[in-house]
Amino acid sequence: MKRIGYIFETLISVDNLRAAHFEVKRGKKPKRRKAAIEYEEHLEENLQRLHDELAAETWNMHPYRRMVRIERGKRREIYYSTEHEDSVVQHAILRTLGKRLQQKLIRDTYASIKHRGTHDGVRRLRAFLSRIPSDSPCYVEKGDVFHFYDSIQHEPLKQDIVWAIKERKTQRLMFRIIDSFPRGIPIGNAISPLLANLHLTRLDHAAKEKFHIKGYYRYLDDIVAVAAGADAKQRMKDFSAYAREHLASIGLKLKASEQVFPIERGGIDFLGYIFTRKNLRLRRKTERRFRRAAIRYKNKPTARNRATLSSYWGIVKWISQSNRFWYSFFDNSIYNLEVLP
Repeated sequence: MKRIGYIFETLISVDNLRAAHFEVKRGKKPKRRKAAIEYEEHLEENLQRLHDELAAETWNMHPYRRMVRIERGKRREIYYSTEHEDSVVQHAILRTLGKRLQQKLIRDTYASIKHRGTHDGVRRLRAFLSRIPSDSPCYVEKGDVFHFYDSIQHEPLKQDIVWAIKERKTQRLMFRIIDSFPRGIPIGNAISPLLANLHLTRLDHAAKEKFHIKGYYRYLDDIVAVAAGADAKQRMKDFSAYAREHLASIGLKLKASEQVFPIERGGIDFLGYIFTRKNLRLRRKTERRFRRAAIRYKNKPTARNRATLSSYWGIVKWISQSNRFWYSFFDNSIYNLEVLP
């Protein structure tokens, strides 16, 4: 595979840094906007200084801050830099190098990639399953990586950088960002999803090119492989063994829940839905959250409860008989969310 070269000068150019600055400024976080406005007071001088530091390879990430967030019962430690220039450099990387690195990812890699979100993954997996003959055996290999971000080791990740990029200055810039965090990669960095996707892309290519698995899908560290035919079960077992061996070689491992099973045994739990050969239904946890949101809105139709409930329509509309499910709580004015009398 051809490696990326001759991109460092474009990456660190003042024009690219300026565009990255305005991308960061447009962010939703008030503190980031405030820092960007302060940075703009001497914008051209600051950008030229940042360019010179990057060119001389003296720029480094600043210390991180820690924030603990509870998301649906899961405790996440988020580390991020408060320095505006750190965000500018990372967005400058995403604008140039990031686009080139994404070309090395397989089509069915999702998460933090433009036009490749949850709905795109749902659409493509449903289309693949619908093409499998009803009388053909269909087996699934499903697993996710144990503590993915925290467990990524720096040296194997740097090897992935060298595998993808041949320009030494660009390599060293990426190494400095990787080494700015003591272990793994921080969830709060803008380029962390890009690095995470790159770290597993060789496993993706092996699934497609070595095992010829057409139905292979990955959402960050959540992996689903589907095969049909007389040899489907053995191919899934062979790929499962290879995946465990490959991940072990880079210091990662799959969770104990990883398994190979026929699709008829409960379907595929992926992207918040349960997929079967012909149908799609909500995951039970998602359905319970939707029901609670509907009850809250019916009991207290405030703007906040309305906004929360509105977000579920984008999820519900994908399932079989979505209108009937939605109408069970509301009248036919779906988009207005009018409560039943």
